[in-house]
Amino acid sequence: MFFLAGCLAFRIAVVTFYKVYIAYLVPSSILVPIIILLQQYKKLTVIYKILLGYLFLSACINAAGIIIGLMHYSNLWLFHIDTIVESVLLLFFFKELQSDTLSRRIITFITYFFPLACIVNLVLFQAASKINTYPRAIESILFIFLSINYWLKEYNSEENITWAEYPVNWVLGGILLYFSSSFCLFVFSNFLLTDALAHRDFNLLRIIWSVHATLLLVMYIFFSIGFYKLKKQHA
Repeated sequence: MFFLAGCLAFRIAVVTFYKVYIAYLVPSSILVPIIILLQQYKKLTVIYKILLGYLFLSACINAAGIIIGLMHYSNLWLFHIDTIVESVLLLFFFKELQSDTLSRRIITFITYFFPLACIVNLVLFQAASKINTYPRAIESILFIFLSINYWLKEYNSEENITWAEYPVNWVLGGILLYFSSSFCLFVFSNFLLTDALAHRDFNLLRIIWSVHATLLLVMYIFFSIGFYKLKKQHA
């Protein structure tokens, strides 16, 4: 009797923690890098102002998702909006990092083409009631490539500065870690959701989305470290 009661209490505690972690803790953690950037806003270059805009709009979308979820409506359609906003602003960020004209032109083309591809996917393939796995997977590959490409082409190892002291490296590290780790999740998320609904078993889905949330949290932590080091340089 006591054993069953203990198991039930543990299960309730786990589910409660999952909901709080996914719905509130991780989305609210985005405020940390935003606050660090706002504290040095007047000294920010274009690159970091773009990142601030990306984080601010992501925070707004996160807040909208929480509110819609509390109203017991589906917020899956926000994934479609978030992908477009995220891809455009991060592409602007990578464009500003590039020093050669050809790379900047290619990224500019992708910046205009990719949102259109997202809209086509929404209209023809994956409706607002589904997670937009195709654009998400392509977006992941794109940012994995751009992050590694920057380190290979642009990082000047001759400068008298360690890797960890260069703020943008923490940003790129967060982006690379998040998108490379989340790639498989984006590819199979609709299948996992459909399977969970069919079998009424959401345990695996909870674990996977907890991992995704943790990766997002780690990205925000990396951003915060990079922005803090930038703040120290401005001091």
